[in-house]
Amino acid sequence: MKLKLLFITCFFTITSVFSQTLDQSHSSGSSINSSTNETNPLGQSFTAGITGNLSHISLKLGDTGAFSPGTFQLRIYDGNGYGGTLLNTTLLDITSTTSGSTDEVMVALSTSVPVTSGSMYTIDFRGLGSALINFHLTFGGYSGGGYFFDNGDTGLYNTYDVWFKTFVTIPVPATHLNFDGIDDRANTNNSSLPFGNSTRTVEAWVKTNTTTTGTIVNYGNQSSNQRFGLLVLGSGELYVVGEFNDYNAGGTLNDNNWHHVAVSFNGSTLTAYIDGVNVGSTTTTYATTGSLLGIGASYRTSSWGEHLNGNIDEVRIWNTARSQSEIQDKMNCELMGNETGLVSYYKFNQGNGAANNSTETTAADSSTSANNAALNNMALNGTTSNWLAGSAVATGNICATLSTANFNLSNDVKIYPNPTQNRVTILNGINEKGLINVYDINGRLLKTERLNSKTQIELSSFQSGVYLFEIQTELGVTTKQVVKY
Repeated sequence: MKLKLLFITCFFTITSVFSQTLDQSHSSGSSINSSTNETNPLGQSFTAGITGNLSHISLKLGDTGAFSPGTFQLRIYDGNGYGGTLLNTTLLDITSTTSGSTDEVMVALSTSVPVTSGSMYTIDFRGLGSALINFHLTFGGYSGGGYFFDNGDTGLYNTYDVWFKTFVTIPVPATHLNFDGIDDRANTNNSSLPFGNSTRTVEAWVKTNTTTTGTIVNYGNQSSNQRFGLLVLGSGELYVVGEFNDYNAGGTLNDNNWHHVAVSFNGSTLTAYIDGVNVGSTTTTYATTGSLLGIGASYRTSSWGEHLNGNIDEVRIWNTARSQSEIQDKMNCELMGNETGLVSYYKFNQGNGAANNSTETTAADSSTSANNAALNNMALNGTTSNWLAGSAVATGNICATLSTANFNLSNDVKIYPNPTQNRVTILNGINEKGLINVYDINGRLLKTERLNSKTQIELSSFQSGVYLFEIQTELGVTTKQVVKY
């Protein structure tokens, strides 16, 4: 990426990135100006204070005696100096300067660079060819790194520091999955699913503008009456598929808004709900067979098909027939995961929204069945075929049944040692099962564990800092701070 840059426009460049967070800054102290060209680059190492994506860097550049317009290069290396991996190269053309001064110039990196709090990185800036410009140095004073001269020489490391600022975009935790409608799917085998003619409820949130039929949830075999699933037709209607035993529930789901869908079967009557409203019912029986569960696609005899182009969240499968009031009561919040009759539960609260989530290749099943679903053919980067943020159900908004015991929950749950270096123990004095969610100070979910009477959580891989432990039981929710040193 090459950026065209005029110094007279740098004010507008700087003020256009208020969405970024200023991380590191060194802009004080006595200073001098020095020139940089292809044979005399500047280097400055720094220690990231925020975990996120490095997106912009500010330097003071200008004409204080020497300037030759041309192409300049900004590079970012991993580590303290030039020995680490090259993480980014950004080119920019500087065609004019303010004579006799150096001005703050904010450079947008060609691609963002993931940085980790406490880790070191190095900036390298130079002119290419005949391009030459002055940059601003201070007489030391930055404790998180130092000055590199002549492409790696550390002779002036503690004498000078570059005037610089770094700006980081803090990732937004994902809340749901997006499917591309081509070949994306999440699938697993679950022998706890409701089979035969047994009672069941299947529900999910979906957002789509599809004009072709796509799967929300599907399981079983593609043989007569052995399949059970929820589809969105190209016309936007909710369709309950039973393989030659189907039911069109109607409605309009493809308006690109979030909708909650649910179907409940009591052994003889199937009832469909959209956004908690009863949209129709039919008398039927099923002979569902086959434990292969698909989300976003259906297995069609020998291959996957009926791929959904859209977003899915909060997939829940129960072996009980949920009433309308039960569906309405729980559809706008997250479950505990240990509710009676819940046999599959996918929250999709993994990774970061529209970020590089290449390591998040399975969707966690938060029910007691714990049948995690493998993600297949998904890009896991960008705004499609990836983990995204912005679902209708807020992460951490738990459907807790409150009682007077809730007010004592904070006192009944003990965490020790606190502060800790390696691990903590959670003692549960109320003898209620539940979940423990561990968040960093920015609200990013880092770990989820089952709450028992005595639970240990390992923190040795965590960096020093403050973490929030959210303890959820059916009696309520309490949050405690834990300090890791």
